[in-house]
Amino acid sequence: MSIDTSQPAGAQQTNPADGQRVPLPPPLQLLAAEIETFHRELPRLMDEGEAGRYVVVRDDQIHGVWDTFRDAIQYGYEKFDDGRFLAQKIDPRLGPVLARHFGPLPDAESP
Repeated sequence: MSIDTSQPAGAQQTNPADGQRVPLPPPLQLLAAEIETFHRELPRLMDEGEAGRYVVVRDDQIHGVWDTFRDAIQYGYEKFDDGRFLAQKIDPRLGPVLARHFGPLPDAESP
């Protein structure tokens, strides 16, 4: 599964004024730990020049970066028998989208 950066026509960007975080939509709640890990690691991945590539995340760990979504998915299914992992394009536009759910992007940190 991966996160979609598009929004349906007429959808509004939600930024709660009171600072409360918006819950993830139900289809994404099963991967909440993976999405939060992606959010946390996004600045570092961007700083390392990985934009446009695809990352595989399971729980709180990054399991590698690939050039294609197909390669990332193939690795994920080979590595995780239960098929639970996130294969996601490294895209800076996801920072503000995920900030609604997990707070502001953290500063990039060295591995």
